[in-house]
Amino acid sequence: MKRQMGFTLVELLVVIAIIGILIALLLPAVQAAREAARRMNCGNNMKQIGLALHMHHDGHGKLPAGWSGYDGGEHASKGNPGWCWATRILGYLEQHSLFDSLAVEQRAVTDPANAGFIQTRLSAFRCPSDPREDAAADLAGHKVEVSNYVGVWGGRYEVSSGNYENLLQRMQATASTGQTLGNGVFYHNSEVSFRDMSDGQSHTLVVGERGAKILPDDNVFYFSTWAGVIGADSEYWAARVVGTGVYLPNAEGSTGGSCDDYRQGFSSYHPGGAHFVLGDGSVRLVEDEVDAVVFNALCTICESDSIGAFFSE
Repeated sequence: MKRQMGFTLVELLVVIAIIGILIALLLPAVQAAREAARRMNCGNNMKQIGLALHMHHDGHGKLPAGWSGYDGGEHASKGNPGWCWATRILGYLEQHSLFDSLAVEQRAVTDPANAGFIQTRLSAFRCPSDPREDAAADLAGHKVEVSNYVGVWGGRYEVSSGNYENLLQRMQATASTGQTLGNGVFYHNSEVSFRDMSDGQSHTLVVGERGAKILPDDNVFYFSTWAGVIGADSEYWAARVVGTGVYLPNAEGSTGGSCDDYRQGFSSYHPGGAHFVLGDGSVRLVEDEVDAVVFNALCTICESDSIGAFFSE
């Protein structure tokens, strides 16, 4: 007698189990492929940023300031107008209308007339691997759009012979008056040109990634922005737009990492490292396990510090 078409319950369960196993085997490959695509898109974002910075340099003879802050014509790190490097290159990222609306030459970033504009979501400043979809975040009472890319302020900053400070320490030292100096490309009222990069444009990090994350130490959402420095934000104001190479990428997830490490450093949602734009416009992924001395050197522009053949392939 011929068997009728169909499956017994046992056979059906076996088929379902096999399908489940195949899906389990395929899922990591699918996820890896998706992350590879997102990582490529992130790298393309940063290439566009690098190109925009070069175009700004061509037009102005220098790179934009890390952030601008004055009080009565004197340097004031928390002063107006507060606009950062990212705002200054909007016109080179096909955002002419937004740049004109902000009126950066007439108004400060905190001017009420700019309240709606600084909440604009810009895909050019967002990493596709970052899972947050927040339209904007609160920064000292101002709603600002989140960014995943910050300028490189530098590495350890020498304040006296054998005495060094990092970004947060420099911020605290100049919170009321004075200039928050760095030894990288983007710092307070900086006017760095490519000729200032005596370490070499291909050996100088200019812009790096930072993930918008919940900090592990205090469970607080921390983010960066493309708009600028909000002076009334008493904590980590400059670290919203620039970062330091004192700590390795993704230091907040490493042994001994802390909120402070993350707030002034670099990080990403890509496994193993974070993207950076170099002075020559190229984009590279710097690994989490990069030598600390080398990474600090890559973040400075004219310290004559050696990084060996770090980028040789």
